[in-house]
Amino acid sequence: MSGFTFKQGLSIGLQSSIAEETVYRLLIIPTIWWLSGNWALAIIISSILWAIMHQGTGFHPRWIRWIQLVIFGIILGFFFIQFGFLSSLTIHFIYNFILVMKPLWDYTFQKKLKASETFKQPSV
Repeated sequence: MSGFTFKQGLSIGLQSSIAEETVYRLLIIPTIWWLSGNWALAIIISSILWAIMHQGTGFHPRWIRWIQLVIFGIILGFFFIQFGFLSSLTIHFIYNFILVMKPLWDYTFQKKLKASETFKQPSV
């Protein structure tokens, strides 16, 4: 089991999304854009920094996870530029919430599946 309740999943997903989107989209992208005059460069640099911050263990090969994170960061940056802070925050929250809650949902599903198999009548 994930060790998180539904409320904890909401809290973790929201807190991390707000913190990261504030730093990487709301602060870094406008700053690099202001310094360079290039919004695409600002998105790419903030996405690389965001991906580096997320590098963890447990993914093999690690470079594939890094590329996934850079691409997701670019998507978040694009949404931030095109639709504003709330759009990137919402997407990030949904992503985090699913990642945090998936083990709990898998555990609950497996538990219900085993319970339903227990109550099946043997065929005669």
